[in-house]
Amino acid sequence: MLLLPRLSCKRRFWLLAAIALPILSFLWGPTLFHLVHRMGTSNSEKQTMRERYQHLSQIKHHEKDPTEHQEQRDIYLWFHIRGWNIDEGWHENFATERLRQWSELCEYWE
Repeated sequence: MLLLPRLSCKRRFWLLAAIALPILSFLWGPTLFHLVHRMGTSNSEKQTMRERYQHLSQIKHHEKDPTEHQEQRDIYLWFHIRGWNIDEGWHENFATERLRQWSELCEYWE
């Protein structure tokens, strides 16, 4: 600890904790939220939501009304906050994926 020679051991601990906590929250936060939301979701509810999403996906884009577009987006977020994929087809790097997960969590909670 050459950069912090005059800090006591206790202060070093709190400084490192203050740095590590946001980083660990960013990395593990979405995973913990996924687990919490999954615990309250039954298989039948998951299947019902999947069937509704597939039904909405089969309707042509120009034939959907705005409420159907919003409902499809809501179901998409419903799956993603539980950590389940639906209607995927792209891959992201780790950092971009974590940012997307956080933005989806925030959007779902709004």
